[in-house]
Amino acid sequence: MLSFFRFLKGYVRIRVTGFSTERFMNLCSNYGIILWGITPGQNYYEMYISRSGFFRLKPIVRKTGTRVYILKKTGFPFVWFKWKKRKVFLIGPFACIVSLLFLSRFVWAIELNGNQMLTEDMFADFLVKNQIEQGMSRDDVDIDSLEKALRNEYNFITWTSAKIEGTKLVVNIKENSAYINYDRENPVEEVQDETWNYVSTVDGVIDSIVTRQGVPLVTKGSVVKTGDVVISGTIPIMGDDQVAKNYRYVGADGDVYISYSYPYSDRIAYVYEEKHYTGEEKITYYVTLFHTTIQVFKKPETGQYTVYKTANQVKLMDDFYLPIYYGKNHYKAYEICKKTYSKQMCEELLKEKLIKFCQSLEEKGVQIIEKNVKIEQGKSEMKMTGSLQVVEEAIRKAPVEKVPVEIEEDVHE
Repeated sequence: MLSFFRFLKGYVRIRVTGFSTERFMNLCSNYGIILWGITPGQNYYEMYISRSGFFRLKPIVRKTGTRVYILKKTGFPFVWFKWKKRKVFLIGPFACIVSLLFLSRFVWAIELNGNQMLTEDMFADFLVKNQIEQGMSRDDVDIDSLEKALRNEYNFITWTSAKIEGTKLVVNIKENSAYINYDRENPVEEVQDETWNYVSTVDGVIDSIVTRQGVPLVTKGSVVKTGDVVISGTIPIMGDDQVAKNYRYVGADGDVYISYSYPYSDRIAYVYEEKHYTGEEKITYYVTLFHTTIQVFKKPETGQYTVYKTANQVKLMDDFYLPIYYGKNHYKAYEICKKTYSKQMCEELLKEKLIKFCQSLEEKGVQIIEKNVKIEQGKSEMKMTGSLQVVEEAIRKAPVEKVPVEIEEDVHE
């Protein structure tokens, strides 16, 4: 954006020679004249300076005894001077500038960072639900409401930060340590609220509990239900009579691992369809402006095709995106062939899928204690059903309910 405004105002590339080039640059700084892109040479310096700053160099040059040579002129004022007699040629660039200024008032790209549990599809559904879309006015984007809605919609998100950079809406999130595997020596940033409880997210039995802050309400072997408080952020302040006189509220913290039964089921049909590619291919190119798409070549009219689509959004600078897309569609023709698995192959595939599923759980920090599954053969399919006994840190943060305190007042007559 800075380079764009410099272009509008105009700037020049100059070469400064003489015995006091360093003093020349120091005086420019004192006079508030900005220099950039400074490169040293043999007995000279080259640099960029704004058009208005260049016209203020005369007293500095006189004081320092240096000489200034113009190497290159860049910017709209110089283009205007060159083409002012050909006004017809200026209509296009002027209309382009007006269009860019108009388009800069809208959001044309949305970026999500820091997500692991929150998929792109989930985020897209959230945006639709909250009426946030590409093409909406920057002024209509309520950043505070967006951040709050994200935390309320997904309980595994503990921190959000949204901002608009150029024409791009950037959303950064942090996800709860109870849902993603991470090192406790380098934890993610906590939510901005000061107090909370730890509650269970499953029905199970406490396998182990270590409390660092708050009051533990369960012990090893305790049976818990979903939503039960396991570590309370409410700490009672006891009086001499061992009765709670007041309460202090903190953010609960600790390690709570819960053992519970994880239901599992999967199935594979004996008869399945497989794509057989014929070798026929076609590539088409397209350009999309707003919601209008122009195809350079027509797509295949008959047959079955797998389409590999590439899309690129036009941007002028790092954060100045435009509602213009271009790319290509790669069509590969195929035919459907029906094949049949043997019962032994079905059983091996089901066992392989179970192993991969267990590996995905272990990557998230879930410990698998026992596998209780069985394979059943049907007429058209084979299925595996049962459960996995697992242990994980299945907790989340929940708001602390304030306890009303009655204040006793001494009355003196």
